[in-house]
Amino acid sequence: MALDYLHHHCETPIVHCDLKPSNILLNDDMVGHVGDFGLARFLPRPSGNQSSCVGVKGTIGYAPPEYGMGNEVSIQGDVYSYGILLLEMFTGKRPTDNMFQGTLNLHNLEKAALPERLVDIVDTTLVLLFKKKWKTTLFQIIMLMRIA
Repeated sequence: MALDYLHHHCETPIVHCDLKPSNILLNDDMVGHVGDFGLARFLPRPSGNQSSCVGVKGTIGYAPPEYGMGNEVSIQGDVYSYGILLLEMFTGKRPTDNMFQGTLNLHNLEKAALPERLVDIVDTTLVLLFKKKWKTTLFQIIMLMRIA
């Protein structure tokens, strides 16, 4: 909901530009809040593509590839970073893990596993936590990972 608010409900849309685990703060009820707006950018309204050419760095592994090529800030960049966060939560692997060499990355790992081999890449902690409801949970994880 925080990203939806920043992107669509602020007077001037805001792109966070640095979504990563350390910038998601949890309160006592485990509700996430977006923090650290040091790289955030305002996007002028209206624009079909909603992008800005202001230079931005982001965090390796979480920033979308196009940020490194042309430094174009966009709402889609935050959505990409959010997808990486979801994949990290479900697999327990950081996008900068040593296992990711060459063309293998977190996103490609997920694409290759969906849906038949998903259990091979899901964090074992999740499997144990939802053991009793595994079929329902597996279906829900598949749906979320397709979004990511």
